[in-house]
Amino acid sequence: MRLLFGKICFIGLLFVVLSCKGTNKSFETIAPDSNKIDSVLLDSAVHVLIESLPDSAGIDIYLLKKLHETVPYRVLWVNARSGIAKTDTLLRSFSNAQSHGLSPEIFSTDTLALLKEMLRNSELSYSEIAQFEVNATLSFLKYCRAMQFGIVEPDVVLPGNYIPRKSADSLFVANCLLNVRSNLSAFLKSVQPVDSNYLALQQTRSLYLQYQDSLIDSIPLLPDKKTVKLHTHDSIIPLVIRRLLITGELTRETAGDINRTLFDEKLLKALDKFRYKTGLYLDKEIGNNTIRALNMSFADYVNRVDVNLERLRWKTAKSLGRKHIRVNVADMTLRAFRNDTLALKMNVVVGKAPLNKTPLLQSSVYEIVLNPTWTVPNSIVVKEISVLQARDTSYLRRHKMRVYYKGVEQKPDTIKWNRISKNYQPYVIVQDSGNINALGRIKFNFGNRFSVYLHDTNARSAFSRHNRALSHGCVRVSKPYELAFFCLPEYDLKDKKRVEQREVFEDKIRYSTGLKVKTISGKKALEEDSAIMRISKIQLRQLIPIIIEYHTCFRNEKNEVIFRDDIYGMDKSILAYLRK
Repeated sequence: MRLLFGKICFIGLLFVVLSCKGTNKSFETIAPDSNKIDSVLLDSAVHVLIESLPDSAGIDIYLLKKLHETVPYRVLWVNARSGIAKTDTLLRSFSNAQSHGLSPEIFSTDTLALLKEMLRNSELSYSEIAQFEVNATLSFLKYCRAMQFGIVEPDVVLPGNYIPRKSADSLFVANCLLNVRSNLSAFLKSVQPVDSNYLALQQTRSLYLQYQDSLIDSIPLLPDKKTVKLHTHDSIIPLVIRRLLITGELTRETAGDINRTLFDEKLLKALDKFRYKTGLYLDKEIGNNTIRALNMSFADYVNRVDVNLERLRWKTAKSLGRKHIRVNVADMTLRAFRNDTLALKMNVVVGKAPLNKTPLLQSSVYEIVLNPTWTVPNSIVVKEISVLQARDTSYLRRHKMRVYYKGVEQKPDTIKWNRISKNYQPYVIVQDSGNINALGRIKFNFGNRFSVYLHDTNARSAFSRHNRALSHGCVRVSKPYELAFFCLPEYDLKDKKRVEQREVFEDKIRYSTGLKVKTISGKKALEEDSAIMRISKIQLRQLIPIIIEYHTCFRNEKNEVIFRDDIYGMDKSILAYLRK
């Protein structure tokens, strides 16, 4: 019964398609004699099967058929010389898919193994052997594609993701099939990612799988608004100690008395290691957010690693280049790299969910605007500005905002703000440049269809907050001047003239935005001609690639694997796809 069920599950649809072809009737009844396979007959059966498969059945089938249009398919897994030995190599690789966060069943592992045994026992006709052959090829291609490009299609699965990705093509398929005939084992190993970030996540996955065997009681939540303060006693402390012992923030040597109820400095130090690793706020008390993170199952941590292993398998269609900017929305940080070396890191404010999520995209910074004005987006005018102005008629004046109708400035007092709605909003509101401007003193423009950009802000207190998902979609940067200087062209430190030119240019940015000049060269230039020190816009000769991405588990610059909250709920969508 089990053999029959497995056979039906695996070949059901393809058998129906194949059996409908009148030219294939003979293949259904002819079986190899004592497993002596006629290569010509099998090639014919495989050819008929490939031609019968619908393009819509999957990307691997589509690519295989496209290749088959120009290059005749030759049997790879079943032949008179090697029998089915290569299938064993294939199945061994599939069984290791779990270390990549993928279920072996994605590649029909059990069913392929079942049919392999049926073939070994001479229980299959040429028609069924052809189906085994083609499905082994499709599973092989799916595995190679999963390792090289990921199994999830982010454009389809993730709303808000607009980063162009590389994908498998006919050339990729041809290369894969070519390597089956040479050294299959070496090729299957070569398609696996070897990036150090990827390997670090795999190692973390292995650790958390080991933790799953640990037995520990759940830590009870505290009453509403209550926390456990440092140097106080509480009955949850022994449970917290035991939990931190499992993941190594505490050791037997550093833990002390594991049954104590005192929240002491030793436990605080270990707890802060855990909170740093999981993206929690560091303070001198234990609250329910910390307890929930401690209670999170190790299986959930493994799932988070699996989702981010998948993200690391995605390849951007465009290279980021030697010098580039990365914004991790989930981590709410910006990192700027030069020659793969971290040159700059800062906290950022990102879009607030669910309505104002920062879009994930790839582009290039082409322009830096100093002292920008802010044209208020229509949605903000409708939902916020009009409501505030209706309540307080001085709101627009106090925030230095001007109102225009068809290009002509209007007096705010003459407008009936309570009539503004989504269907009626004919005005353009522009905020003057200056310290009160919502964009701050510096704005970084990059091409995109969402009208988002990086910018300074007049509300700098937000950068010290733990949750910085607060904006309407744009990314506010905490170190705008350092980022502006990073975007400027590189120069040779040995070239004194170029060094002075660079110093003057940096001082022009400072002076133009209300700061004092810093360098001797800048002060000299200011004394000679203050007018040339005023600039309003910088067109970058060398565009700076930028990618706004989303990683909830990653290796940081200290070579530590850390976790972050899934603030946009994207992990759930990827995990559902990986597990279905």
